[in-house]
Amino acid sequence: AQLEMKLDDERTDELGQFAYWFNRRSTELADTLGKLSSANDELAYQATHDGLTGLINRRAFDRRLEELTTSSTQEWCRYAVVYVDLDQFKVVNDTCGHAAGDALLVEVGRELSNLLRRNDVVARLGGDEFAVLLGARDRQEAAEFAERARAAIEQLHFPWEGRVFKVTLSIGVVHLSE
Repeated sequence: AQLEMKLDDERTDELGQFAYWFNRRSTELADTLGKLSSANDELAYQATHDGLTGLINRRAFDRRLEELTTSSTQEWCRYAVVYVDLDQFKVVNDTCGHAAGDALLVEVGRELSNLLRRNDVVARLGGDEFAVLLGARDRQEAAEFAERARAAIEQLHFPWEGRVFKVTLSIGVVHLSE
């Protein structure tokens, strides 16, 4: 919100001094409001997104799923939930450290995001677990997406400090109409 009101601060009398003070304070107030708005936006983002991957977090995913399933429009019948869990993630973390594990999680999040269409959503649920809220006509379409996701992620062959890890995952699919 910007303050549009400016007083004539060219005057040399008391009114001019007041106008100068008013104009200066209104500019400072507008700057402060802008900073507060920016800080509020940052807090809202942090509350709904995973700090590592930038994907939405479990709470935001659960909220979207609940909004969809409680909608009176029956839109939920055209969606599936795809659950992704990395196999042997602990091996990467234990062998190479958390920096390697974090890099792998970012890569997996990026790969899943690259497969999405406009209305699909991917979330990091925590640890090495991801979920996709997928627009899908039926279970077959959801299963085909899951297979594409598996193939894309298993092609990563994650390199770290001279070692290469083959990435495998477990996937579960449920079409919401079921």
